[in-house]
Formats: sequence, C-alpha cells, structure tokens
Amino acid sequence: DERVRRAASYLAATVDEPFVMAKVAAHCGLSESRLGHLFRAELGTSPQRFSEQLRLDTARSLLATTNLPVGEVARETGFADALYFSRRFRKHFG
Repeated sequence: DERVRRAASYLAATVDEPFVMAKVAAHCGLSESRLGHLFRAELGTSPQRFSEQLRLDTARSLLATTNLPVGEVARETGFADALYFSRRFRKHFG
C-alpha cells in the first residue's frame, strides 16, 4: 500500500526525532487508527515498533562506526533519555 510505504519512508527520514503517531498519520493523510491498521496488515508490526527498530538499527550503526558517547547516540536517534535508550537497546540486541 502506497500509504504504508509513505509512512515507512517518513519514519526512516525522521529517525532523529521521537516517534509521534499523529505526525506520521498527518503526513500520510490518514487517521492514527487507520494508519495503525494498514501498517499492521502490510508489515505485521505497529508504526511505533517499526520506528523504534529503525532508530535502534541506526544507533547500532552509530555506536559501531563512530566515537560518539551513548548519550549523543541516543539524542541522534530520537531518544530523549539515555537510560531509556540503553534499556531498549539492551532488550533489542542483548
């Protein structure tokens, strides 16, 4: 679905920003509930989980290829709290 593709592209382009469902839905011209339904039907996950996956993958890459401290990597990938970022990163990657 083109609308899901547009949402996924938007999320990839805004990986440095915190996830806000209303912004994603508005960008696609859909209601939040409709976007969530379409997204799950097409990709098997919610927009929020998809966004977090993108942000964590980007963070993993930054940690592996730069000398940025963890707090800076957290900010660069849309996490306002470095401790929360660390918990999510550890849960996701072990």
